[in-house]
Amino acid sequence: MAAKTWTEEENKFVRRNYQSMSNQELAKNFKVSPKSIEAKLRRLGLKRKKPTAVKKEVKSPSAARTEKLDRFSLHHNIRCRVCFLVDGYREKEEHCRFCGAKLFKQDIL
Repeated sequence: MAAKTWTEEENKFVRRNYQSMSNQELAKNFKVSPKSIEAKLRRLGLKRKKPTAVKKEVKSPSAARTEKLDRFSLHHNIRCRVCFLVDGYREKEEHCRFCGAKLFKQDIL
């Protein structure tokens, strides 16, 4: 089978549509193989933009365990002596969020 001879009109179509159409779709349109489309894109100097991936911060299992320990050591459920509401407080917090009364370490649940 002889190689396809591409016309300037076909080249323009490829240039206009290579970002929005896959190799398979272009191949079906021109009745050639997807590999032929890959070669055509290379010859025309066309590269598809890679989708930008959002980088996720990868934490090691030991870091996750340490984070859990820190979270539990920083937050305490304390019952307020005035309004009797229980809420989670950090060690630095000294007053009830609801009534403003002083919190005591002895009231940690």
